Amino acid sequence: MFNDSEGERLQASKSTDPRAVGLDEGFLIMLGHLIETALSLSACLSSADAGQMSRCETLAMEVRELERSLTRRLLASREEGDRFKALIRLPFLLLRIEEKLDYILNCCRLKCKEGISFNGKAEAHLQQLIAILVDMMNNLRDAFSVSDALLVKSIISEGCELSRIIRDFRSAYWCRPRIGPLALQATAIYLDILDAVKSANEDVGNICTTLLEIGTIPAASAKVSERIDTGKFQ
Repeated sequence: MFNDSEGERLQASKSTDPRAVGLDEGFLIMLGHLIETALSLSACLSSADAGQMSRCETLAMEVRELERSLTRRLLASREEGDRFKALIRLPFLLLRIEEKLDYILNCCRLKCKEGISFNGKAEAHLQQLIAILVDMMNNLRDAFSVSDALLVKSIISEGCELSRIIRDFRSAYWCRPRIGPLALQATAIYLDILDAVKSANEDVGNICTTLLEIGTIPAASAKVSERIDTGKFQ
C-alpha cells in the first residue's frame, strides 16, 4: 500500500524523536513501532535472536511512552464531543496491541529457554497469522492518513478472515498427535500465541471502528492541536 519501501518506513520511525512530533505523527509512529515489532517476532518464532528480542523491548518502551504523551496531550486540550471521545481511545487501543505483541515475545522467550520447538506446520501457521496481522497494520497506517471508508472496511473484512483462520488452526492443532512433556508445553505456547493474535486482531478491528467514526487522524486531531499551547509532546 506504500510507495516507499518498508525498510525506509521503519528507519524513519527509529530516527524520529517522539517528543518533537504532532498528534497525527505520534499515532503513525506508534503504529510503525507495532509493525516493526511484529516483523521481529516473526524471526523470534524461528530462532532465539537476542538482538530481535532486545529491539522488541525497546520498541515496546517507546510505544508506552508515546501512549502516555498522546493521552496527556489529548486530555490537556479539554476538547469535548463524540469525535473527541473516539479519538482519545486510539492511544489505549494501540497500547493494547503492543501488550499482545509483548505477550508473544514472552512466549518466544519461554520457548527458547525450555528448548521447545514447533513442528513445521505449527510454525508455518503462526508465521502466516503474524504476516496477516502485519498486512492489516500496514493498511491501517494508510487509513490513518487517507479518508477511505472502503479501505477501513477491507481491514475489518481481513480481520474477520483472520479470526476464521485462527479458529481453523486451533481445531486442526488438536487433531494432531502430541507425545511427551515438551509437546504439551509446545501446545500451551502455541495456543497462547493464537490467543494473543486473536486479541490483537480485535484491537485492530476496534481501531477501524473508531476511524469510521472520526475520519482521518490529521482531520480529527487538528482541532485538538489548536487547543493546546505547545505543539510538542511534554
